[in-house]
Amino acid sequence: MKKNFRKVMSVFLAMAIMLCTMSIMASAATFKFVYDKMGDEEIGEYYSVLITGYEGTAPSKLVIPDKIEGLPVESVEPMAFMSNTNIQEVVLPESLLWVEEFAFAKCSNLAKVTIPASLGYIAENAFYNCKKLKTVTYNGYQKNYDYLYIEGGNDALWNNDWNWTHYNKDYDCSYREYSLTYKTQQYITPDYNLKSGESIIWWSDDGLNNDGSLYVDEEGWSDAYNRGTTTVYYEVLNRNGDVVFHGEDCVTVKYNFFQWIIEYILFGWAWGF
Repeated sequence: MKKNFRKVMSVFLAMAIMLCTMSIMASAATFKFVYDKMGDEEIGEYYSVLITGYEGTAPSKLVIPDKIEGLPVESVEPMAFMSNTNIQEVVLPESLLWVEEFAFAKCSNLAKVTIPASLGYIAENAFYNCKKLKTVTYNGYQKNYDYLYIEGGNDALWNNDWNWTHYNKDYDCSYREYSLTYKTQQYITPDYNLKSGESIIWWSDDGLNNDGSLYVDEEGWSDAYNRGTTTVYYEVLNRNGDVVFHGEDCVTVKYNFFQWIIEYILFGWAWGF
């Protein structure tokens, strides 16, 4: 009798576990983002997506994709996830430019947020009253963070020490440093993977920066006409013309082996020194 009772209880327990698992899976499966597509509806051409909310039960770890229907996700709109009690972690995509008012306000269990280098604006009260938020990870460099504007009402962000995945506090050559050979011309390759619809603009101070060793035009074409070190800058723009990334490179123009031999033999006369 006891054996039969145990068997029956085991079956009921197994069924209960299976039903709970199916319920959780069904709940997760029904979750989906609600969004608007930006573009020309009449001709059916769109260029970006704005997250306006969601349907179903949000997962505990909310990973917002960088693309939906092949279009970059550029904004989380006002009150999109406001007062959600299930979300414990938010990972924002590298395509994101804005987080609008009250987007994640009053998410009472939100404890972790990952912010991309592309993000330029966090609106007022976007993370209002997120009392459990303790871990903020910034997926970029200090110089990118300096272009991030955070409005008031986001104490949950400011009251924490941020983690930096590419920490570089000082404005120096440690961001990226590389060399070009004297008397050469070539394109400079950015430390960034361009996405669809993005473009890049290069510059230095009036084309001649620091000791005037390198000229670079807007397209990144460089002319290494003198030995020395030059700092060059670039910005990545999306299809709307918004800046999504800032870069800075420290370029040193050097002699190659044969140029050093000639310099040594001729004391630099043949090179205009």
